[in-house]
Amino acid sequence: MPKLKVKINLERLILEKLGERKQREFARKIDRRFGTINDMCNNESKQLPLDILALACEELNVQISDILELVENPDYPAN
Repeated sequence: MPKLKVKINLERLILEKLGERKQREFARKIDRRFGTINDMCNNESKQLPLDILALACEELNVQISDILELVENPDYPAN
């Protein structure tokens, strides 16, 4: 189990840029499935399609580093 994990900040960015609960509208704007965007917003994605990351950056006017963040893994065993 890795000590760090990738946190996806897409939900926070969508809220900041588009307003409350606009995931479905965002998915429509970038022409991608709502389920995929919802999984990313809930940090449930096992894969991160590069095309979606690029479209999200373009639509939200952010960098990939704004969307993805390395954080401590709370499931990592303490010593």
